[in-house]
Amino acid sequence: MNLDNLNIQSLNLMNNRIKNITGFENSSTLIELNLSKNYITRLKGLQNLVNLRYLYLSSNQISRAKQVAYISELPFLTDVDFCFNDVQSRKFYRFQVSNYINVINILQYIIFLLILLIIRFFSTYLN
Repeated sequence: MNLDNLNIQSLNLMNNRIKNITGFENSSTLIELNLSKNYITRLKGLQNLVNLRYLYLSSNQISRAKQVAYISELPFLTDVDFCFNDVQSRKFYRFQVSNYINVINILQYIIFLLILLIIRFFSTYLN
C-alpha cells in the first residue's frame, strides 16, 4: 500500500488482514487511522504521521508495550485504542504505555520552556 501524495485525512483499514504497517512514509495529512481487527504486531511505520490525532488498533496482535515508542513522538496524537490486544493482558501495561508517551511529552514541554527563556533573554538584552 502506498499513500504518497494523497490528501487523505481519514482512512479506515479495519478488517483487512494487515500484518505490517507500510506505505505511510509521506502521509502527512492523515488525522484519523483505523487499523482495528487486523494481524498487526508492530507499530513501526506510523512514526511519520505527524498530524495523526486518532489511532484505532483494537483487536490486533500487539503484545509489547515498547511498540508505543513508534507513536510516542506524534505531536497531535490524543486518542489511541489498544483494546483486545495481547499487551492488555500484561501486568502494568497501562503504566508502561503511558510511560512511553509521558516521557516524550515532558521532554517536549522542557524544550518549549527553554525556547521561551531564550526568546525572553534575547528580547531583553538586545533591545
